Amino acid sequence: MLRPYLDGAIQQTIVRGQRLILRIPRDLPRDYSALEQICRSRINTFIEELRSLLGDLFRDGTNQGIRLRRFRRIVADLDLLETTAFMALARAHKDDHRFNWLLERIKREIRFPLPTPVVSALSQEYFQIETNLNLLFVPLSEVDFLLHIPDLYHELAHPLLSVANDLAVEPFQKLYHSALENVIDHLEQLERHESRRYGPSSYKRMLDLWTEGWCPYWLNEFFCDAFAAFTVGPAYGWAHLHLSAKRGKDPFEVLGPNMSHPADDARMHLVCECLNLTDFGEAAGRLTSSWSTFLQQSRAKREPEYDRCYPSPLLKEIAKKALEGVKGIGCRIAHPSTQDSVHILLNSAWDRFWEDPSRYSEWEQRAVQDLYAKLLPTDSESQ
Repeated sequence: MLRPYLDGAIQQTIVRGQRLILRIPRDLPRDYSALEQICRSRINTFIEELRSLLGDLFRDGTNQGIRLRRFRRIVADLDLLETTAFMALARAHKDDHRFNWLLERIKREIRFPLPTPVVSALSQEYFQIETNLNLLFVPLSEVDFLLHIPDLYHELAHPLLSVANDLAVEPFQKLYHSALENVIDHLEQLERHESRRYGPSSYKRMLDLWTEGWCPYWLNEFFCDAFAAFTVGPAYGWAHLHLSAKRGKDPFEVLGPNMSHPADDARMHLVCECLNLTDFGEAAGRLTSSWSTFLQQSRAKREPEYDRCYPSPLLKEIAKKALEGVKGIGCRIAHPSTQDSVHILLNSAWDRFWEDPSRYSEWEQRAVQDLYAKLLPTDSESQ
């Protein structure tokens, strides 16, 4: 029964892959050419693998268990590609094109050394990037607003850490690994000097969780936070406060279920350290004050373990090494005198918000219209 079933299911899956290629629009702007090539290449690889499962090795009825496992793996990979990259291509909308041209302008402003990711407004989980596809997802409505746009700079940094064998980003990656050594030293010191404070099993479990978080997830996010703070400035700190107020949980969390990201308070601490390193000390002071008010009003509780998990000296060292890494790859560092248009707009947006929060939305609508009128090419130029 299994062999004839797989014969039919594999043939049907080959057709599925071919039909997916047919769904790629033929009139996409050239921004999408790299993603389209990735999709075509991977589908062709999947089809070759599927056809190999129809070969002589499996015709006599043996090895059907191996055949089934390989088929399932290909189907899982195909499902993921269909729901991410192919969806982004097939459902590309004028709002996606706007975001793509905006991100291209940001790339030029900050001298980002890698290819610009393709942006798709199909996110179901805020801003996120699939680095293996160079595909960045944003929520559908964000194209009409400004306050969260600084988070694009954070997502841009993830490929800097994931790309392999590119000498252009090697300085950033080397400083990341240097910071990772600092993290490991800190965790080892905790294990050596503080294990007697708790029962052996409970303390070891806590350290294990912190190690799983720090290496590499939290440090990765911290470096991306630092990259955003260094390249867009205070607007990224305000965007972090905005996101924490709207969607955040415990800002001092050290043992929660969401261990893929560090605690929000530690992230804000790091961002302010970065701003102090780039002459934004006054803005960092305002951010610190507003963040303290937010913590008080939200009744967040700081546990003793929090400062051991995220010590201030370690965060300062991470900020310093991230700055050295960003400089090492030639990216533009934001300063109070920076005059790049997107940089000015995103920081001005937060200035206007705090000047008159109740009337900010009116200003924002006009600013967004002006942004896309000035920064984006005409339809003929975008092809």
